[in-house]
Amino acid sequence: LAFSSATALMTWPLWQQWLKEHRPGFKPEDYWRATWGALDQAKLRPEASAEAAAEKPRLYVDSTVFYEDVSIAFVAGGAKAVRDAFGEDVLTGCNWSGYPFYYPHSVQYVKWFRGGAADYGKHSEYFWELGQVTPLINGYISEHFRAGTRFNPRAMIIQYNMPHSPGNTDADFRRTAFTHLAHGCKGLDFFGIGMNETFTENHIDHRDHGRFIAVRDITHSIGLIEELLEQSQVVPSEVALLVSESTERWDHAKVATDQLVKGQPARQFRQDRLTYHQERVGIYSALTFAGYGVDMVVEEDLLNPKVLGGYKALFVVGDCLPVEAVPALEQWVKAGGLLVATAGAGRFDTYRAPNPAMQALLGIGQRQLEERETFLRTSQELPFIRPISMVVSAPVTMPEAVVGGTQPYLQPTVLGNVWQFSALAIHERITPAAGAGVLARFAPEGTMESAPAVITRSADKGRVIYVAALPGIAYLWTGLQPPVVPDRGPGVHRAVNTYDRGAAAFLTSVLRQANLIDCEPRGVWLF
Repeated sequence: LAFSSATALMTWPLWQQWLKEHRPGFKPEDYWRATWGALDQAKLRPEASAEAAAEKPRLYVDSTVFYEDVSIAFVAGGAKAVRDAFGEDVLTGCNWSGYPFYYPHSVQYVKWFRGGAADYGKHSEYFWELGQVTPLINGYISEHFRAGTRFNPRAMIIQYNMPHSPGNTDADFRRTAFTHLAHGCKGLDFFGIGMNETFTENHIDHRDHGRFIAVRDITHSIGLIEELLEQSQVVPSEVALLVSESTERWDHAKVATDQLVKGQPARQFRQDRLTYHQERVGIYSALTFAGYGVDMVVEEDLLNPKVLGGYKALFVVGDCLPVEAVPALEQWVKAGGLLVATAGAGRFDTYRAPNPAMQALLGIGQRQLEERETFLRTSQELPFIRPISMVVSAPVTMPEAVVGGTQPYLQPTVLGNVWQFSALAIHERITPAAGAGVLARFAPEGTMESAPAVITRSADKGRVIYVAALPGIAYLWTGLQPPVVPDRGPGVHRAVNTYDRGAAAFLTSVLRQANLIDCEPRGVWLF
């Protein structure tokens, strides 16, 4: 849309029409940059650059959404034309890439599918080359695909499952295969199983007999259920994890580029923010190892009672959330839902303006937050950061005014034995609002009167739990100790069995408040 001045001019009418349809009553000054000169409403144009993000947040966010909507509509029209010409059995799609950080963007993996632009997908699966410690990350990405295709029974995900040698290992190749299948994939693509002479890369070394045996075994295993696999469906979970597209847009705001033109400002890739992505990965991993399936949901799902109502527990990660989602979340909680939110959750709206309604829902009176580490690749930076403090479980304390009330508050025994985990990357301090109790505090900071770290409040039949730390990142961080220099090879393929048990205890303990189907944690360390 924006590769030349001619094409740029063509986008202006589309942009202005989009604003009228999707942002009725918009203020033109919110969408005009000072470098463009005097405001001229006829020359309003989109710009989704880092500079626009810093100067005009609405221009940046809405330009990004505009580009997404126009692109998806264009490709969806082409996909429909293909089906009209060749029949409904034809699937359209491509190979997705989570590179360079194995970060599956919700626009590509979810919105693209829900908008009709694709009904077939796979992703480039070289998890070991990008320092992803275990192949469980591939199930995490498959869950994003499944979120995108959840309402389209025709859709099909056939994931790459790379057997390359050197590179992958027999064990991780097999684990990846079954991880993909467990998360809704209908088939596997081995990319290439040729020997050294047939590929300049991505081959299977002719001396690695075990890899060829593994390929055979996986192929035969799938063959046994092939007739059933295509019609199979993943059992819906009672637990959901929010992938916030509002947060994602601001994750990448500092490196955003609107036009691919010569002379544009250089972007420093270390300004990309990966904190909340890693927090989601950690929560997903912890709950998976504990035996809980996790469904990914996006912001539009929060506004759909039929979708949100199917879950008993929801984990909210990310500092931006649409204001219109807050009443829907509150209604869901009051109906019996368990809302668990981690550090910074929902403190801003879509445009990075304060979001006081979400703060009230979480039971926070006041909050102060400092992002100390933001660029956290799994094996490169994350293992080397140092804890800020510790989160230590504490007896529940309630304000005097509500102790004798009728609302059912958590009791000190609910969370079982004392647990603790490291507070990393984000330094947040909160003051509970009236009616909120304290479940854990930061230590060492003196006595039990130190700052609250985990608070809880009830709302009719439901409950909200807020942790002013990142238990998902703590879970991963402990598993990556002691730090090693990643080598994109054998050093990545390790059976991690040292994940943070304190963070796991916290996450699984709060889930017990949601009356889920019982699944006692078994400490499965196969991945």
